[in-house]
Amino acid sequence: MKSRAFLAIGGIALLAIGLLVWQVYTGAESHSDGAITKLTSEDLGILVESSLQPQQVAQLANDPEARKQFIEKVVKTQLVQLLALASEARKEGLQNEEIIKQKLEFSQNLVIARLYDQEQRQNQASPVPAPPFGSITKEEGDEYLKKHEAEYVKYEELVKTLQKESEVPPPTEEQNEQQRQQWAKILITAEKARAEKFEQQPKVRLQLGLQQSNALVQEYAKKHAKDFEPTEAEMKDYVAKNPQYDAAKQRETIEDVLKRAKAGEDFAALANQYSEDPGNKEADPQTNAPTGNLKGGIYENIGQGEFEPAFEKAALALEKGGISDIVETVYGFHVIKLEDKKTEKGSDGKDKTTFTVRHVLRQTKFTDPTAQSSPYSQPKFLTGDEMAKTTLSNEKQKKFLEEVVKRNKIEVPEDFTVKAPDASKMPQPPTQNGISPTQMNGGVPLPNSQIEKAPTTSPKGKTAAKDAPKTKSEPKDK
Repeated sequence: MKSRAFLAIGGIALLAIGLLVWQVYTGAESHSDGAITKLTSEDLGILVESSLQPQQVAQLANDPEARKQFIEKVVKTQLVQLLALASEARKEGLQNEEIIKQKLEFSQNLVIARLYDQEQRQNQASPVPAPPFGSITKEEGDEYLKKHEAEYVKYEELVKTLQKESEVPPPTEEQNEQQRQQWAKILITAEKARAEKFEQQPKVRLQLGLQQSNALVQEYAKKHAKDFEPTEAEMKDYVAKNPQYDAAKQRETIEDVLKRAKAGEDFAALANQYSEDPGNKEADPQTNAPTGNLKGGIYENIGQGEFEPAFEKAALALEKGGISDIVETVYGFHVIKLEDKKTEKGSDGKDKTTFTVRHVLRQTKFTDPTAQSSPYSQPKFLTGDEMAKTTLSNEKQKKFLEEVVKRNKIEVPEDFTVKAPDASKMPQPPTQNGISPTQMNGGVPLPNSQIEKAPTTSPKGKTAAKDAPKTKSEPKDK
């Protein structure tokens, strides 16, 4: 299993804190000797001003508590871990391995060229923004390629190696030509920047150093991914201690529930005792917070086509009061009781079937704790064995990170200062009622990383559990 959570320290974690300047690069070059073991308050100020969105910069500039949280939750955790891991990678000499050296060398040029080109375009008076590297013509690119063909061939070999490792299909002839021109534009721009000693600017040196650290951590994570995989014995022991991840035991439980339900036991009571459906927990209609009350596994007036197909098919096949056999869905094992079913004319004049059911769920799939949540993507589910493997791997990674941070001392400040951007130049996106987020917050926008997400709710206000797929999200996408 690829060590996803560990890789996140070098990649996704950076996205989380908004240090987006280097997210598009594949590697980096160091500043000074390559190792960053200390960040000053000036460094953090430079990093924030040059990397975050204006609204986030304004929040940190005006709010001491926001800066404190940024230091504690971002700098002292994610950023310190990144730099400590990069130091560990350097101790192993990863930066001296030939293919990594080539990646870092090109990335140095890429970072310098992008930052320089970005600054040049920002300083242009033209109302129409120029495209990246738009000042360099194809003729200039062709001329540069003629003079540096051997260097490009070496770069092309590196790209082919990386594409093979990533199982990327070979590029087309058109893509090859685009790659040649892009390489030339990057190198031409980097040479212009160096001629002006652009790379010696503090913000550029800092970002180069951080980018190299990020790249080395990615390489280190790939090299050591197997070190964090649990053994078969560890897996077996973990599942034994956490029977909810044992599919066979879950099957045994649901079979017992089915037997008792068909023998006439109160179905609602069985649901409250055995169901692992988070939608069985009542939620406050105002706050959506769980009240502690259970609902007897009921879902009322469900429209046909809303639920997961296998669940719905089994439910609609029942007569009123009937109890299904065991039904397996992507979430696990269910026993369903049909409470009511009716067909009426809808507003469009067509027949519309609705039904009310109770059910008991024993999970065999669980929400991946390492997956990045997004309102635009479906949650990723893991089997019990996969969940055990991921959990144990995360525990090993966490322990290892703690040891690495202890071995590699990284100094960071307790506070920093940053200049607030000109408010008149900050974007003010209107909301539906015409009030911008800045106006709603008394003139100070909240940074994305500080905004708490509203609790995830399923239809009809069911509150979802953190570590379990909610049954009410079983309705398929419409």
